[in-house]
Amino acid sequence: MKVEKSHNMISIIVVNHNYINYIDQCIESVLKNNSKIIKEIIVIDDASSDGSFKWIKKKYKKISKMRLFKVKFKNISKKKKFYKLTFLSYQLSRSTD
Repeated sequence: MKVEKSHNMISIIVVNHNYINYIDQCIESVLKNNSKIIKEIIVIDDASSDGSFKWIKKKYKKISKMRLFKVKFKNISKKKKFYKLTFLSYQLSRSTD
């Protein structure tokens, strides 16, 4: 498969909130894909209290395509949180164009 340098690149966005038991499997699955088409992997941690943010940061610190962010959306509805995370993901994925 021939991939041009700046075309057909994708951003993978992973949202985490206390998924320390599953996040590794998710990220490893992404990393096993065709890395030539993956521009970046954006992980947004929504104030996890299970240590998953620190664990991700330590384990994947050498992955240059990995961008890790921590946010804290407290006291808002799940629907509003979904919209905020979706908009933030869009902004972050566009910030490297």
